[in-house]
Amino acid sequence: MDFQIYKAVNAAGPAFLHQVFRLLANDLAAVIAVLVALLFLFPWRTRRVPRRRAAVAATAAAGLALLMPSRSPI
Repeated sequence: MDFQIYKAVNAAGPAFLHQVFRLLANDLAAVIAVLVALLFLFPWRTRRVPRRRAAVAATAAAGLALLMPSRSPI
């Protein structure tokens, strides 16, 4: 990637957006895992057991994904 393009993209826009996107890049997976786990606690009126099973399975999958080491594409 050209360094000039990198600098132009990172210098564009308000400064607070850089912090928001940095937070999303670093912690979005954990936030999604917590939100899915909270679905388990939500009092569903219909199909309670299948929805809770799905929430547990999704939380387990997200947790496993967070534990897996990331690999560089190069």
